Amino acid sequence: MPADSPNPIRAAIGSVTDGTMAGTIEKVERMIAHYNPQVMVLEDTGSKGSRRSPRIRALAKLLLAVAKSRTIKVDLFSQKQVRRVFFGFIRRV
Repeated sequence: MPADSPNPIRAAIGSVTDGTMAGTIEKVERMIAHYNPQVMVLEDTGSKGSRRSPRIRALAKLLLAVAKSRTIKVDLFSQKQVRRVFFGFIRRV
């Protein structure tokens, strides 16, 4: 992206008051530049039953914007799906 063009990611970060989120996005952007992924896998924080905080939901939206700006495919999975894959069947007590 040319230096003089508007950066939607930077604009979105500017609206977030938590300084750690801006640092997180910058780290993710560096990792993307280094690894050049074709797909990003993220938790679907908008799915029914998601109990993520508003800050984490905002971070997820920013990560989606980063992926979109770099034309990276994004696959979203619920927390339940992730647990099932890594831990197998989980029975609630």
